[in-house]
Amino acid sequence: MISLAYIFKQSMNLNLNLKRKLVNLYQSLYNSIAFYPMIISFSFTVIAIVLINVDSNPVVKWIDDIAPILIIKHAESARSLLSVIIGGIISLTVFSFSMVMLTLSQASSNFSPRILPGLVSERKNQLVLGCYLGTAIFSIIILLSVRGDHHIDSTYALPVLIAIIIFIYCIALFIYFINNISTSIQIDNIVNNIYKSTLSELENSQVTDENNSHTKEIKKSTVVRSKSDVFYQGVIADEISKLCDEYKMNIYIKSHHGQFLHKGSQIYYCDIDLTTEQEEAIYDTLVLRNDHYDVSSFTSGFSQLTEVGVKAMSPGINDPGTAIITIDYLSSLFRARSMMLDDEYISSKSGNYTYVKSRMPFSVLLRDIVGQYRLYCAENLLLMLKLKKMLMTLSEDKNIRSDYKEVIDQQLDALVNDGQAHISNEFDLKAFLDYQ
Repeated sequence: MISLAYIFKQSMNLNLNLKRKLVNLYQSLYNSIAFYPMIISFSFTVIAIVLINVDSNPVVKWIDDIAPILIIKHAESARSLLSVIIGGIISLTVFSFSMVMLTLSQASSNFSPRILPGLVSERKNQLVLGCYLGTAIFSIIILLSVRGDHHIDSTYALPVLIAIIIFIYCIALFIYFINNISTSIQIDNIVNNIYKSTLSELENSQVTDENNSHTKEIKKSTVVRSKSDVFYQGVIADEISKLCDEYKMNIYIKSHHGQFLHKGSQIYYCDIDLTTEQEEAIYDTLVLRNDHYDVSSFTSGFSQLTEVGVKAMSPGINDPGTAIITIDYLSSLFRARSMMLDDEYISSKSGNYTYVKSRMPFSVLLRDIVGQYRLYCAENLLLMLKLKKMLMTLSEDKNIRSDYKEVIDQQLDALVNDGQAHISNEFDLKAFLDYQ
């Protein structure tokens, strides 16, 4: 006979699998351009169905007494107006979607393909498109409900009036949309939005470090490896915390957000000997996906700013001003990152055990970012001076950890070597070397 404990464990595994799938689905939907339009369209559909099934005679009579011109009493007039509204909304929607696609294409070619997810998930544009689609669906439902050739039922008079009002509102939204889409493609706004969102994520991580400042050495009793080639995108925090208390273990998640894991790569280890079932239960709390884009990691912001800055220095674009702006933003972000540990220590719910989430090491992040600029900007004196100023400012900051300063000094030496190798003008080279 199957024991109740076995059934309970199986149901827990199913719940974990379901939760992981729901997390992946939520992230996919949340970053899709159809997220808010889908919700708004459904809401408008529900409102339309409710309105045509609710007696609105008192409201219609009140409006008819105050402003009778607002009440459409003839069925043919109502159908004509609704048809015009539907046609107009469809035209606005097509034009707006065309503008979005043009914006994405221009941003991808001029700046970086990495910024496209942020532009696609722009909430303001999604709300506008959602109102367009919702208005069209609302008007279609009302149009199908209007019957007869002469006077229409007062029940449908109010929905027709509402359709007219929201159509006028959509026209106002269209003007706003044109203004918003024209400003969102400007590079200054793009890099500023990336900077703000990344800085906010770093500040939240700093608060987490302050609340969980304790560290703990975790032994490698059991090591669990990846079962396939995937990207690691985080962990379901509540579930891993419960498992730490249940198994009485401390766990170190070695992979960091956005890291690609080859089959057999080490994902985590813990300080107890795990059974196969326990390994599976922990594995199910991990969020593993086949795409690289990570909405919850600050490292993606560093990468996006770097790609925009490096691409700005390409011969086809030749925009050193943008590259300088990205370095200024990166210097601020690096300072915020330098206040954090390379690992995030979090207590379980009971407080007796710890699970550790690894971050991309500061040394690796600094090397990858500065290395790209050194490669593409080594002959530009102004950018090399900017990079040197950034590294010197970080190195002289008294609040930065000593092991981080050592890495910064190494990058500063590498920058000086590149300057000596690539700056051919002796006057410029002397200015670069003497810069303090």
